[in-house]
Amino acid sequence: MAAEAEELEDDFDYGTHETLILETGDEAELAISKALCPKSHDHFVEVDKFTNRNLPSEYREDGETLVDLIRALCDLTVKIDLNYVTKDRPSIWKGIKNSSYPLHDRRGRAVSSSGSGRIADVRKLDKESVRCPCKKCSDDIGRQNWMILVFTATHVIYNTEEAKKAVCVAFFDERNTGIRFPLVETQWRNETGDLCLLAGVTCNPDLKTRLWDAILKFNALWKEIEKRCKESKEKRKKKLVVIVSHPHGAHKQISVSSVKEERIKHINNDTGCFYSYKASTCQGSSGAPVYIYGQNYFADERVHSGTVTDKSLNYCTTWCPKKKQY
Repeated sequence: MAAEAEELEDDFDYGTHETLILETGDEAELAISKALCPKSHDHFVEVDKFTNRNLPSEYREDGETLVDLIRALCDLTVKIDLNYVTKDRPSIWKGIKNSSYPLHDRRGRAVSSSGSGRIADVRKLDKESVRCPCKKCSDDIGRQNWMILVFTATHVIYNTEEAKKAVCVAFFDERNTGIRFPLVETQWRNETGDLCLLAGVTCNPDLKTRLWDAILKFNALWKEIEKRCKESKEKRKKKLVVIVSHPHGAHKQISVSSVKEERIKHINNDTGCFYSYKASTCQGSSGAPVYIYGQNYFADERVHSGTVTDKSLNYCTTWCPKKKQY
């Protein structure tokens, strides 16, 4: 069973956060980034190639239900491209000595940086001030818009100033170049826990329909797996970890492992926990959804945060359940 430990800030190596930072952002630089990466890429699995056989044997009895859940999570995973770094980014990770905050050295500058995220909801917009910035919406102020809510790590998009200069790319996989939509604001964030909720906007009805269908499917499937997890003591002992991300800014990939450690973390007057795992991640994986077997997404949200210095373990953000999140 995953070990539990009281969180002491100085006894955990927070290492490096995995945003991808580029100078040009072109294909050649992306290829160089991957070639120079010290991490192994052998355990990533293409979305279309993922099957029941990619799961540990003890989880294969869930049949296609778990595989379908993972594929639905893939549909909701997005690439996030940042083009500007706010001057408000801190220099160090809050409360942690000698730990530099990502992109702090580029504050107030244009940048080409990317991470990952998960779409949580799609909401119809009527008379709100938030609008899609495209020409069609400018010419037709009555054109229907939808808000898209996205979870990611706070160090991927720090605040609304950055969100307004960032875009998401949905359905970017080995077969599709993806559908872009702009971000418009940060609705909620927890800097110490490294988790935030962003809002994007679209006037594309096909994108809205595809995302909403994926959300409905995802919610039904995680509830079914949560029920099975509660009924299985064996599966609760060794929790499966699944991550879907955009390593090196490329199309999304799936990685699988198990929880290595569960650690308690105290944030202000709240208490949460985060997990460490060996599921493959690389630069560009920051903010990627982290699914823990049996997870209840109405009460829990975790995304990838970083990798420890020796690169043998990765870890997710901290979710604090006592406070209302959004």
